[in-house]
Amino acid sequence: MTPTTADPAAPPLRIGILGVARITGEAVVLPARALGHRLAAVASRDRARAEFFAELCGVERVHATYEDVLADPAVDVVYLPLPPALHAHWVLAALAAGKHVLCEKPLAITAEQAARIRSAAHRTDLIVHEAYHHLCHPLWDRIGDLAAPPVGGARALGELASVRVDLSMPSPGPDDPRWSRRLGGGALLDLGCYGLQIAHLLAPACGGAPTVESASVRLADGRRAPVDESVTVALRYPGGAHAQVHASIAAASTRHRLRVAGRDGTLEADGILLPHLGGALAVHRNGAPAGPAGGTALFTRPSTYTHQLARFAARVRYGAPMPFGWSPDDAVAVARLVDDARAAAGLGAA
Repeated sequence: MTPTTADPAAPPLRIGILGVARITGEAVVLPARALGHRLAAVASRDRARAEFFAELCGVERVHATYEDVLADPAVDVVYLPLPPALHAHWVLAALAAGKHVLCEKPLAITAEQAARIRSAAHRTDLIVHEAYHHLCHPLWDRIGDLAAPPVGGARALGELASVRVDLSMPSPGPDDPRWSRRLGGGALLDLGCYGLQIAHLLAPACGGAPTVESASVRLADGRRAPVDESVTVALRYPGGAHAQVHASIAAASTRHRLRVAGRDGTLEADGILLPHLGGALAVHRNGAPAGPAGGTALFTRPSTYTHQLARFAARVRYGAPMPFGWSPDDAVAVARLVDDARAAAGLGAA
């Protein structure tokens, strides 16, 4: 595992922040403090808000515009927490300015945008990291080990038959960007993309990449246009296994669950997006607890975001590998699943 404490021998990342979103404190500010990185600069559409954020969080400089952050020679990494519809533009601008990028998910709202980012990253030889932070946590290392194709031995769960991902949260406030279709809101691009990403990363264990068979949505009144408050997507793998992804941003409670069923056993995980708050993993073989090789395990801190920034820093500094299922190619593949789910559900163009 990548260390999740400060490395005094390594130079700190100098992080520039584009936009002051609620997630920024948990996703970058606290991990940067824990790991010894610098918050070099910030800009927001509201200068006063950026100044307040900088004073509260110890950011070194406040710039008037996002472009000024990208032009700052004291910034070598950009963190981008803007609404999804703005991601592709600013990721491409950051790469053109010679900056590595840590971008909140989804990296782009269409496969065409994701492919453009992939090409720019390859051309510039810079790191673009789509912030599926949960994958950096030890819970997902364990899930990957259990679901992976066998190498010189039997797969823990046997041949996989089904994958179910259930992700939900209570409704955010009426002014939340998730209710704006123009900004890339809705359940599909908020929680649904997590589920499709999970279905994608399990592809090697299921005989190949999944395809979307059907999708349905429940619409709610959003800002200016109806927005999907929930989405259900059915997928099929070449080997015959099937998957279902359900996501809701208007549920009675929060659920982050995964169930993977195989011929010889079943994996059930709870708290899969924020396992540091108490994620749990249980493995049963033919209906009985799996024992020392599987069994039940609980997962806590450090946070997924601290693990993520540690791995991102190691990638930028030393070229260290990222977690399984995480590359520009993976981002394009997941964006295609989002495109196909959007079309199957009749949501129209992004």
